[in-house]
Amino acid sequence: VVDVESACVVPCPPDAPYIALSYQWGTDQKIKLKKESISIMTTPGFFNTADGQPAQTIRDAMTVVQQLGYRFAWIDALCIVQDDVENVIENVDRVDQVYQGAHLTIVAAAGQNAYHGLPGVSTSRTERQLRVLIKGITISSMLENANRAITFTRWNTRGWTYQERLLSKRLVTFTASQVFYQCDRGCDFQEQYPCTPAKDFTHTVLDPLARLDLENRNIWDVYAIAVAEYTRRSLTDPMDKLRALSGILNYLQQPFGAPFLCGIPSTLFDVGLLWKPLGLCSRNNSIFPSWSWAGWD
Repeated sequence: VVDVESACVVPCPPDAPYIALSYQWGTDQKIKLKKESISIMTTPGFFNTADGQPAQTIRDAMTVVQQLGYRFAWIDALCIVQDDVENVIENVDRVDQVYQGAHLTIVAAAGQNAYHGLPGVSTSRTERQLRVLIKGITISSMLENANRAITFTRWNTRGWTYQERLLSKRLVTFTASQVFYQCDRGCDFQEQYPCTPAKDFTHTVLDPLARLDLENRNIWDVYAIAVAEYTRRSLTDPMDKLRALSGILNYLQQPFGAPFLCGIPSTLFDVGLLWKPLGLCSRNNSIFPSWSWAGWD
């Protein structure tokens, strides 16, 4: 994890609370954990040096972690040894534990890459409420709701971010217009004006595309909805087709009672073979078998 107080990478202390970051790389990052940089990145104060400044979104996330009263953060670029295949696979296979174990996840939903920053932290918000005072009464326009502000972002079109969103217990999402808070129990909050900070929240209907709702849906429906939404998203590397969903598959393995085979639950394998595309699809490689949805784009 990243120790935001010491400004370096450290082993996570047992049972220490930490915050995870969900964001999009977009382009390659200059500062990332590699075999040759482990010693310097574990040196206290490294991220405060001129040569140790991570991408702006990561720097902003570290600021938010401190302001929320936490000390540790899990950020893939700084916590996974990027040129160590075994370390990458180990972390990818445990991504469900990483995001489920986080006290909350910071979501950087604005911008196109890791250098955009978090609106309201280092960058200005591009959307603001219009306000007018009429006879002592302040009237303001409503900001976008979470469905529009988050759903139509580039972050929400990426394959890797889907499981990060579903597996997190609590989300603090930074968009171009405002910050949203959402939890897996349906207690959500969004900025409006004016508002009372205490007890000003809403209970929302669980969105099947945004939450793994095992309490109100059968296990097959949860799996089918997740795969349908996931396969709409884009991946830079086709080899990641199953890796980027491994956290959700790990999470569903226990209720299904058996592992998955190329993305299909082995306990309902015959039913799993009945998938069909909703539109045109292509098969540009043979990495995954043609009988699996993972074998098609």
